[in-house]
Amino acid sequence: MNIHLLLNHPSMAYPTVNYYDTFFPRDHVFWIIRSTKVNWNDECLVKHARVKKVVSSNLLSEWKYSYQIVKELSKTDGLIFLHNLTVFSFRMMVLALFLFPSVVSRCVWLSWGSDLYGLTNQIQVKKNIPIKIYRNICFRFVNNLKMVVTCFPADQNLVREKFKKVRKVISFPYVGLPTNQINEEEKLDFVKSNKSTIKVLCGHRTTEAVCNLEGLKLLSKYCNENINIYIPACGSGDEGYYNSVKKCAEEIFGDKVIYIPSYLTLSQLNALSKEMDIILMPTYRRQVALGTIKLFLKHHKKVFLSEKSEMFNFFGNLNVEIYKCEDIKDMSFDEFSLPVKDFSGADRYVESTSDKAKLAAEWAEILKKL
Repeated sequence: MNIHLLLNHPSMAYPTVNYYDTFFPRDHVFWIIRSTKVNWNDECLVKHARVKKVVSSNLLSEWKYSYQIVKELSKTDGLIFLHNLTVFSFRMMVLALFLFPSVVSRCVWLSWGSDLYGLTNQIQVKKNIPIKIYRNICFRFVNNLKMVVTCFPADQNLVREKFKKVRKVISFPYVGLPTNQINEEEKLDFVKSNKSTIKVLCGHRTTEAVCNLEGLKLLSKYCNENINIYIPACGSGDEGYYNSVKKCAEEIFGDKVIYIPSYLTLSQLNALSKEMDIILMPTYRRQVALGTIKLFLKHHKKVFLSEKSEMFNFFGNLNVEIYKCEDIKDMSFDEFSLPVKDFSGADRYVESTSDKAKLAAEWAEILKKL
């Protein structure tokens, strides 16, 4: 049996399990790590046929419970897929490295963007234990994994840069959420229905890495125009930054600001992308929000990305019409709000990343390499 460890995140977990249910053999099952910091509704998730175990994350906060989990993993003989490496806690890394090295050698890190960047940032700024010890443990853990699989081609370079002795790095064909899992009838109460107002989503969530503040500053020139600015929910642990974004948004746009109250499900995110006119993603630090961008492209909405970002180059190489955040300073409001002219590239991208047969073939090749 091959075990996947996954956090019960409200917008990602259930679609993720469904996604792998489509492409992975029956001997792949999920152990769900249930967060106790926030009360996420995971009733449907834990009832999924692929979910075989649920572990509360507070149990992993003590060494003895971490030891029990790692010991239980050591008794299995298949691969262990880490979807959220930060869930595989520091204590578990230490125990696995020094007491159960065979567990580490069977681990494959399926590194989502936020997981990869979160870990590398923690390595740089961790303060509560000596930095050299923390770096050493994390580096040794990742370098001893069987393989790291990134969800974005350019992230392979980041893995090799940060973890220079990593055994093997490849990319996997998860380039956006599967659109066939969407309830098209979903409605959102917080969206204003005025069709003459230009609706702009500033980032896919509010976190420093997404650069929402930079986005608001770019949009500030349009503060007197017929516009609504939608501010997404706070990223985990970024409450201080979220408050700064709220203050800035209200000072510039006043009652034209609308707050998205919580993380959105896949169907809610799809409904949001249909209602918006534009998404602004000013981040240049990393790859983010491929799933969200895919939904905006699916509905032929205007996408602004920083020309410094790997995502801008990624979509440019696919001939998808993407606009530069850096050009906003020279755009009139009419130019900014004009609809997309050519969405043929977007259609090709959405179709190719939703092709089950193509994705199944790509995953089959990856599984052979494991």
